Amino acid sequence: MSKQIQIDFGAVEDFAALPEGSYPVTVDHVEMRDSKSSDVPYLSWDLIVSGEEYAGRHLFFTTSLSEKSLWRLKAVLNNLGVLEEQMSFEIDEESKYVTSPELSGIPALAIVTIELYQGRTQNRVEDLVSVQEAPAPAKKTAVVVNSKGPIAPAKKAPALKLK
Repeated sequence: MSKQIQIDFGAVEDFAALPEGSYPVTVDHVEMRDSKSSDVPYLSWDLIVSGEEYAGRHLFFTTSLSEKSLWRLKAVLNNLGVLEEQMSFEIDEESKYVTSPELSGIPALAIVTIELYQGRTQNRVEDLVSVQEAPAPAKKTAVVVNSKGPIAPAKKAPALKLK
């Protein structure tokens, strides 16, 4: 016996990456996953944007559990105010969610860039920082570029003194 469903895609909007910037988020959950390229697992962070314009959108962030990459996890846990010198993570066996320390519900600020992955534009969360540590807007500096790459920030010519 088969079942038929009717789907109307007329009102469905195409996916568009968020513009680069900083977004207030709440950690929805953190899941431990097995890496496809190594035998070291990683943590997959599901973040929900809480700012008005993009409220409800999901962003994803990963932190490796390899010894070489623990510096990044340490920095994120420190930024979120939950870092301890020695930590024990409890993982629910069924869902693979981290249940301790309690990470779900923590507010943060996601620093987001845009990257091209397999021909598609997508967001990349570069860092999670405390809401209180919002980064200052980047200063825009003109850079002179030639075929050999950037050479230096553009400089103003010295003012002429007339006698």
